[in-house]
Amino acid sequence: MKLKPREKKIAIAVGLVLGIFIIDRLVLSPLRNKQNLVKKQISAMEIEFQSRKDIVSRKDQIEREFSAYKKYLLDSDTYSERDLVVKFLKEVESSAQESGLSIVNLNPQNEVEQDKLTKHKKYLLELRAESTLPQLVKFLSRIQQSQLLINLESFSITTKDEQGVALRIETTVSMNVP
Repeated sequence: MKLKPREKKIAIAVGLVLGIFIIDRLVLSPLRNKQNLVKKQISAMEIEFQSRKDIVSRKDQIEREFSAYKKYLLDSDTYSERDLVVKFLKEVESSAQESGLSIVNLNPQNEVEQDKLTKHKKYLLELRAESTLPQLVKFLSRIQQSQLLINLESFSITTKDEQGVALRIETTVSMNVP
């Protein structure tokens, strides 16, 4: 089959376009996709590197702050489970007594929650008490100033009498131990 010169040119042009399309789809497109993926990975690594670099640059400051707060930490390796609960109970009880709170019930919960990421243990107490508003404020202040890492997980206040002077308090108190 003999092609005319014009048909030859058209066939060559079509062949070239088809060849370029095939090369683009089979070779260049996967390379571009890989290049974009690598660029995204590099960007993510640069962000992570910058974050870690910031932490390393603040290392001395973090260590100073940690040593300042270390006195507040009870180490679960140093104290037995029972000793930790006793310290926790004593701290909450003494804070309540010093502020004038009348403890109705103070029960440690048997289950100790453990954070999977930080390995910190959380001890919980259920506290029921009666007080006046100034005594309650004083108690909350003492809990906040405690040497232990104590938090109030839940808190409920109801009035005991019609005047609203006497209050009934129900709260769950927690202590975190590394």
